[in-house]
Amino acid sequence: MINRKTFAAAVFLILFSVEVPGQERSIHVSERESLRGLRSVGQIFSRFIGFNDEAERLIPEGRLKTDVELILRRNGIPINPEFGTASIVVSINGDEIKSTSGESLGYVAIIDFALVEPVSLLRDLEEHPHLTVDKDGKQKVKDDYDSLVRFYADVRKTGATTWSKTTTPNKFSDRNSAAQGLRQGVRDMADVFSNNYLAANPITR
Repeated sequence: MINRKTFAAAVFLILFSVEVPGQERSIHVSERESLRGLRSVGQIFSRFIGFNDEAERLIPEGRLKTDVELILRRNGIPINPEFGTASIVVSINGDEIKSTSGESLGYVAIIDFALVEPVSLLRDLEEHPHLTVDKDGKQKVKDDYDSLVRFYADVRKTGATTWSKTTTPNKFSDRNSAAQGLRQGVRDMADVFSNNYLAANPITR
């Protein structure tokens, strides 16, 4: 028998998968275009949602970050924690399924791989009094010192997802298969991100 809590979590994940056909989905029409002009990745974060104390036993802290970083570096994607403003956030959302007697029936999880960047609202930029238009018709900040200071002080910035991939729910029979499967899933997504990045920003050697 499965207890009510884990049953509800499993049902939620299964229903979610019906809405997202295929192994992966993207919320962006053009995955590559959203990465065009990205100079580097700053930080790489990973988090577990819903696993409670099982997360550390599944995958030690920092392991997913290392996996992603190795793949990005292997593909020649710059990682600059000091100056890069774009962050990769890997989220593992799921739980261990247990019977009413406490017996483990396996794990179910969704992997989300997202690039998060600081962005400004277009309406803030269009309405700012210290903006002007150059000879090509493009907006830019006025050249005087006061305009530069006020522009960067006034314009609001917030974190927004500019590239994202999410898997459908994955079911694993035990802790070992869950750890291996989740790590491989994250590595696969890092490869997809790398391919999209390189297609949008060809590296010339």
